Amino acid sequence: MSKTTPAFFKDFNKPADTILNDDYSLKRTLKVKHVTPDGVAVTTENELTGKDGKFDLKAKISGKYKHAATGFSVDKLQLKETGGL
Repeated sequence: MSKTTPAFFKDFNKPADTILNDDYSLKRTLKVKHVTPDGVAVTTENELTGKDGKFDLKAKISGKYKHAATGFSVDKLQLKETGGL
């Protein structure tokens, strides 16, 4: 008979919560696009992230417009969660 050694698990002494939540996040996103009758395309993006009971909500809003008669256009105007353009 040969002697076999028990399997070695390096995470055996860690709490179960640490092992289960180590590689997972609670990231959720929502993106909504809408075009107005005047041709302004508005997009909002929201992201909810969280770990260890702490949650953050980040939001961006952007717009795009093209005036057909004059050719004037704004390709992208975006307001980020920090308040900057």
